[in-house]
Amino acid sequence: MIRCPKQFALSVLLITFLPVPSSAKATPDTAWTFLTGGAVYSSPTYDNGSIYIGSDDHNLYSLNAASGAMSWKFETGGIVRCKAAIANASVYVASDDGYLYALDAASGSKNWKCHIGNNINRVLPNATTFTGNYWDYMQSSPCVESGVVYVGSGDSCVYAVDAQNGGLRWKTRTGGIVRSSPCVYDGIVYVGSWDGFIYALNITNGSQVWAFDTHGNPYKNVQPSPRAVDSVVYCGGRNPYFYAIHAKTGILLWKHSFESSWVESSAAIANGIVYVGSSDLNQVHAFDAKTGTAVWTGSVPGNTWSSPFYDNGTLYIGLASYKSTMTASAGGGLLALDASNGHIQWSVDCGSSPFIGGVVSSPIVEDNLVYYGSLDGKVYAVKKVVTTVKERKETDHVPGEYGLENYPNPFNPSTKIRFSLPHSGRVNLSIFDLLGRIVAELMNTEMSAGTHEVVFDARALSTGVDLSVLRTGTVTKGAKLVYSK
Repeated sequence: MIRCPKQFALSVLLITFLPVPSSAKATPDTAWTFLTGGAVYSSPTYDNGSIYIGSDDHNLYSLNAASGAMSWKFETGGIVRCKAAIANASVYVASDDGYLYALDAASGSKNWKCHIGNNINRVLPNATTFTGNYWDYMQSSPCVESGVVYVGSGDSCVYAVDAQNGGLRWKTRTGGIVRSSPCVYDGIVYVGSWDGFIYALNITNGSQVWAFDTHGNPYKNVQPSPRAVDSVVYCGGRNPYFYAIHAKTGILLWKHSFESSWVESSAAIANGIVYVGSSDLNQVHAFDAKTGTAVWTGSVPGNTWSSPFYDNGTLYIGLASYKSTMTASAGGGLLALDASNGHIQWSVDCGSSPFIGGVVSSPIVEDNLVYYGSLDGKVYAVKKVVTTVKERKETDHVPGEYGLENYPNPFNPSTKIRFSLPHSGRVNLSIFDLLGRIVAELMNTEMSAGTHEVVFDARALSTGVDLSVLRTGTVTKGAKLVYSK
C-alpha cells in the first residue's frame, strides 16, 4: 500500500467524493423583509438611510434601510409601480390615479400633486388567449433635473413639471403610451413610447430633437428606460433589438438581435460594458459599449424583465416567471452574477404569486445590502457576499507543484485563500458547501504561474463548513473552510 502525506490525502478525499455541483446556489442571509399589502413591481430608491418603494396597495413606503422598520407611508388613489425620485428633501412618485406627487422625504406629507393623465385602464393579456400581448405592468418613473420633474404617462405624453410647485412647464405628445422612464443627458430628455419610437426632446420646451424608429411589428412597445453615457443612448424594444444610438443625431451606431425575445430590461453601464436582460429569453447579456461586440451571454433560470445593477464586479438582477392562466402560481427571485463572465454566484428565491411571480423590481446596493421588491408583496434586504481578489506574485520563485490553503481557519468573517500555480493557465476557484452546491465563484480566468491570494468575505453566508476548490485544466485541489461566528 502506498502511503501519502496527510495534506495530500485530504486533497484526494475531496477530489474523490466531492459531488457534482448542482444548479442550486447558497442563499445569503436576509437582513430584513417588509410586507406590504400588494405586489411590489416598483424598484427601491435609497437616500440618507431610507428606502422608498411603492406597492400595488396604493402606498409609497419609507423604510429604515438598516432595519426595515416603516418610517411612514403615503396613500395615493392607485397602484404605485414606478421608482421614486429624490431631490431637495422631496420624494416624487407617480400613481395610476393619474397624479404625480411631491412628498416631504422626512415625514411623507404632501407638498403638491399634478395631474398627468396617467389614470387609464391598463391593457393586460387575455387570460386564455393572450390577445394583445401587451404586458402593461409598469409605470414611467420620474426623473428630476435642475428643478424640473420629467415623467411619462399612459395618456401618451411626456410631462415636465416644476419640482417646487407642481406647475406644468410643458408636455409633448407621442404616438403611444409612455411607460418608459425619461433619461436626461446633456440638455436632452430621452424616452421610449409604445408607438415604437425612441424620442429625444429638448429639455427646455419639449420640442423633438430626433425620433428613432425601432420598426416593431406587430408589437411596437419601447418600454425600457434609455440610458445615456459618453454621447451614446442605449435602449431596447419589442421588435426585438437592443440599440446604441448617437445621442445628438439619433444615428444608429450598432444593434444586437435578441432573436424571439423582446427587451424589457433597461441597461446598466460600467467600465465600458453594457449589461442588459432579455425578457423571456432567459439570458443576461454583456456588450462592449463602443462596438456592440458580445462580451458574454449568461443563461439564467427565469425571465429577466428586471434591470441589472452593477456593484464592484457583481451584477444583480431579478428573475420573474409567468403561467398560462391567471390563477396558476408563478415564482422567481434575485440573482448575483459575476460581471466578468455571467456566471451565477448566488440566488435568492422569493415567494410565489398568481400568474406572474418573482422579481420585476430592479435591485440596488447600499452599505453591503441588496434591496429589491417582489411580487409576493415583500420588500427584501439581503446581505451581499463580499469578495476581494488580490494577486500576489512571487516572481523569484515559481512553485514546483499546485497548492491550496487558507488562513486563518476557522475564520470570521474573512479568510485569505492562497494557491500556487507551477504553470500559467485558466484557473477556477470556487466555494462549495458539503452537498456540492456552489456558494461563490471567486475567479474563473487566466492566471500566471506563481503564488496568488484571494480574500473571501463570508459574512452574507451561514456559519459552518465549506470547501474551497481549485481547478485547472488537469488538476483539482480542495481544502476545508470553517466559518465560525
